[in-house]
Amino acid sequence: MTTPKDLTPAPQSEQPGATGLRVLDGAITYEGRLLLHEVRLDVPPGHIVALLGPSGSGKSSLLRCIVGVQPLTSGSISWDGHDITGVATHRRGFGLVFQDALLFPHLNVAANIAFGLRFTSGDKTNTRQRVGELLELVGLEGFSRRGVDTLSGGEAQRVALARALAPGPRLLCLDEPFGALDRDLRERLVHDVRELLTLLGTPAIHVTHDPDEAEQLADEVRTIRDGSLDPRC
Repeated sequence: MTTPKDLTPAPQSEQPGATGLRVLDGAITYEGRLLLHEVRLDVPPGHIVALLGPSGSGKSSLLRCIVGVQPLTSGSISWDGHDITGVATHRRGFGLVFQDALLFPHLNVAANIAFGLRFTSGDKTNTRQRVGELLELVGLEGFSRRGVDTLSGGEAQRVALARALAPGPRLLCLDEPFGALDRDLRERLVHDVRELLTLLGTPAIHVTHDPDEAEQLADEVRTIRDGSLDPRC
C-alpha cells in the first residue's frame, strides 16, 4: 500500500502518563453461563494485541464489551485512566471491523467510507479529501465510484478498514476480518494492516483463531483458555 504524505494520523494519547485501554477483572456471562472471568487486559498507546482462542472461547464477546455493544457482567473498562464502562458505543471513539465487511450495498465505495465520518464535523470538500486519503492508504486509488458488489473479498475488507479508520479512532478492534479470505490474500492483508497501524500509531485489538496470523500482526498475543485470559503467550 502506498501512503499519502499528508494523511492525518489517528488521534493518540500523547500526554505524559497515557495508558490506553485497560480491562480490569472483567467477567462476561452468556445465556446464563460464565463465559469469561477475571479478565485483565492492557493495550498501551501504539500497541497491537491479538486475542487468540478457538470458536466459542469468548474472544469476540470480550471485543464487543470493549467496543460497548455488549455489557460486562462485572469489572471495568478504562481509557487513559478514565472509566468508560458505561459510556455509549459511539462516544468511546473506537473503530470496529468484522469478518464480514458489512458494506452498504446501495452506496458506492466512497460513500461507504464517508459513512464512517457521520459523527464528525466537516464540509464536503474535507470529506472528499479524507476519503481520497483513505483510499490511497488502503491501496484502492481509483475505486471511489465503484459499486461494492464489484469488489473482491480482499477489496471489500480494505474498504471496511478505511471506513473504520476514517474518523481517526483511538483504538481499532478487528474481529477476525481475514477469516473468510484465502491464505495468500490473508497473509498479504495481515502484512498491510500491520504496516498501516504502525504507520498511524493506532493501537489495536485483533481477534483470531490462527496462531500464525496473531504472531504476524500483533506485538503481543494473549490466549483465552478455559474461560480465562492467559497472562502472556
